[in-house]
Amino acid sequence: MLYAVGTKVRLIHTGDEGRVIGMLSNGMLNVHVLDDDMVIPISPEDLTPLTAEKKTTQKASTATPTIKPKTSSKPPKGTDAITTYSKDAVSHQGILIAFEPVLNADATAEKYLIKLINDSGYDVLFQYSLLLEGVVEEKKNSKLPAASLIHLGQLWYDELNDAPEVLLAIWRITTDGTGGKQEKKIRLKAKTFFKSTQIAPLLDKSVHLFPVFDSVDTQRRDAKENLQNYTKRLSRTKPKITYTGNKIEINTTAYAEFPTEIDLHIEKLLPDSKKLDKRAILRIQLEAFEKYVNQAIHLGMDRVFIIHGVGEGKLRNAIATRLIQLPEVVSFKNEFHPRYGFGATEVIF
Repeated sequence: MLYAVGTKVRLIHTGDEGRVIGMLSNGMLNVHVLDDDMVIPISPEDLTPLTAEKKTTQKASTATPTIKPKTSSKPPKGTDAITTYSKDAVSHQGILIAFEPVLNADATAEKYLIKLINDSGYDVLFQYSLLLEGVVEEKKNSKLPAASLIHLGQLWYDELNDAPEVLLAIWRITTDGTGGKQEKKIRLKAKTFFKSTQIAPLLDKSVHLFPVFDSVDTQRRDAKENLQNYTKRLSRTKPKITYTGNKIEINTTAYAEFPTEIDLHIEKLLPDSKKLDKRAILRIQLEAFEKYVNQAIHLGMDRVFIIHGVGEGKLRNAIATRLIQLPEVVSFKNEFHPRYGFGATEVIF
């Protein structure tokens, strides 16, 4: 969704309200968070307009609901509402996508509500896209806790003729670590779509159900190993190779000397920082993060650590939002380590 400067928005992950005050060259937006009086960069997919929320509330309060035809303007596609269930309800079917029919008065389907179901015991990060005739219609990325589901948007009945495709990627997140990125594309063909009706786990309704991932990767590492040594051991396996005409250049020096971690605590970046406010501190930290990650990608690093601390989680969330958008990032995890606790994120390229 496109946001104009001045649009009032809500941050999906925190519930904070803010206002768009500028556009950044990388597609992100500068948002002034009202409660904290801070300006932070954030992806449009992690925002929802307050005006759309108000309209949705007003529609729900009408006494006699009406069904709009396909030719009318579409309502906001997703509410990003997460419904959480007891972990006892989990049947361990993994990650699934459900299409819940919304019926007309004659019992024919008008549209389908799209829901992502996490029927596993692990929290995941996900990246979702809906394509119609090869064009991205909807994109979302967020965290989906274990034993929960999230409303992603809707698919109109007539859009089944537009070769709809769902692209989904997930990363498991847990204090024990995370596995690599898992990706899958689902092509929604009408013949198989209508044969896929069954009761969805957690939702407990008859829907058109598509299993995506049977299990969530459970890869982990030894937490007793020194963070820096662990990163060096896995990151020094190959130097960066660049091609210039007919010559091959191997930048082994820059690769070997590149630090495998960056500490974003403001006192590490700028010793004389006592007079800075929160907005300035966050801006400096994110600039340092962007520069470091870009260098790591350019050199061909396998993995690095971003030390951000715990705090209120704003820096960590901003970093996670940016990492999800980078195609070079295979996975990342904010796991416990004896040296840093939960204050560091491991990034795997």
